[in-house]
Amino acid sequence: MNKPSNTFDIAIEQAFDFLSPEYAALFGSSAATAFQHPLWLDSLYARLASHAGATPLVVVVRRRTTGALAMVLPLLRIRRGPIRTIEFADLRVSDYLAPVCSPEVFASLLEDEAACAEIRRLVRPFDLLRMTKLPDGRLPIESLLGAPRRVSMETNAYATVLVAPFEQWRASALDRSYQKELAKKYRQLQKKGALSFSCCDDSASISEAMDAMKQYRGPRFQAQDDGDLLQRPEYYSFYSDVAARGLGSFV
Repeated sequence: MNKPSNTFDIAIEQAFDFLSPEYAALFGSSAATAFQHPLWLDSLYARLASHAGATPLVVVVRRRTTGALAMVLPLLRIRRGPIRTIEFADLRVSDYLAPVCSPEVFASLLEDEAACAEIRRLVRPFDLLRMTKLPDGRLPIESLLGAPRRVSMETNAYATVLVAPFEQWRASALDRSYQKELAKKYRQLQKKGALSFSCCDDSASISEAMDAMKQYRGPRFQAQDDGDLLQRPEYYSFYSDVAARGLGSFV
């Protein structure tokens, strides 16, 4: 039997409240991304998980002496045919996945062999531990779970560091031939009419924008694999919910 950690209490909380003040505070001080934001995860678990046949697997770590929230691992159990899979709460809507805690707490957990052993025990059983979309240079979740070190995929080329002014970034990040191609397309767009950008600032404009995106994306992606996610009621509901509830703050 594994010796329990003297520092942390670890448990699975399937009904964890991502809208709670304690999670908001943890997220605010963490190294997580926008795709672990309280609104994003609350809506993902509530609106998408059941449709995907996924079961919440939320690993919650608290300080033993105070009960304060120290880390949250938002995971899912998904059976794909005969394969029992454990993966981050993603369901094809998140670009970056990360544990929700500070670098300091994560380092303490890695040094706590009993805590690591308990986390690994709690996520079993599984046939496949699937950890994709892990940003480079972020917390090494694979060390916590006893998995091999991450390897970058060619598709991570979309990640870039943004600097101002835009002209300087464009010159350093894009080759000259691609800059010319984009400039040509921009001129073609201008010939079709004046371009303008604006923010949706109320529920009516959000609904209108969501409907326009759905109509535009449907025919465009119809021939690709299983089509566009926005055409599915549960995904349309998810994005609309996040947009409406995050108006003026997160979104």
